[in-house]
Amino acid sequence: RHGGSALAVQPFLERRALVTRRLVEMEGEVDFLRDRIAQYLSRIGQRRMVAGDVEEAFQLMYAAAELEQIADIVTTAISPRAANWLIAGWHFSAAGDAELREMHARVLKQLARAITLLRERRPEQAERMRKKYKKYRNMEMDYMRAHFQRMRSAVPETLATTEYHQDLMEQLMRIASHATNVARIMLSVRAAAESDQA
Repeated sequence: RHGGSALAVQPFLERRALVTRRLVEMEGEVDFLRDRIAQYLSRIGQRRMVAGDVEEAFQLMYAAAELEQIADIVTTAISPRAANWLIAGWHFSAAGDAELREMHARVLKQLARAITLLRERRPEQAERMRKKYKKYRNMEMDYMRAHFQRMRSAVPETLATTEYHQDLMEQLMRIASHATNVARIMLSVRAAAESDQA
C-alpha cells in the first residue's frame, strides 16, 4: 500500500501531474481490504481459537486500521494540497527539497518494514522499527530547525513554501507513526505475554 504514499508527493518533488484519480482508487482498495479483513477476522473469531491465534487476529485487525489511516492521510491531507502547489508553480529551496526527499525515502522504508513485519512476524523486526521511528523523529526536528534558520535568513523559496514544507513533513511523520504502530502492537502483546509468564 506504500505505492499511494509514493505517488502523493510526486507533484511536490517531481512536479508530475496530480494523480488524484489513482489515489482515490487505491484508497478504495484499502477500504475494501480493511472491511474484508474485519469480516474474515470476525468470522474466525466466533470459532474456538487458541490464545496465540486470538492475538494474531487482533494484530491483523489493528494493522489493517493503521494502514487505512495512512490511506486517509494520503487522500485527504496530502493529495488536495498538491493541486494548489502545481497551480502556484512554487519550488522548495534546494535544502528543503533534499530534506523532504530524504524523509520521504525513510518513511517509505518504514512502511515497507511494517508490511514485512506482518508477513514474517519477527519481534526483532518490530524493535528495529521502533528504534528507527525515534531516529526519524530526531531527523524531523533537525530538519525543522534548519528550515527555521532558512526563514531567518530570508531564503525566498523557503518564505514562499514554508507552510507546505512544514505540513508535508508533519504528514510524512504521521504516516511513519501509523506504520510504526504495527510494530508497537506486536511489541506490546509480546511484553504482556512475557509479563504473564513471569
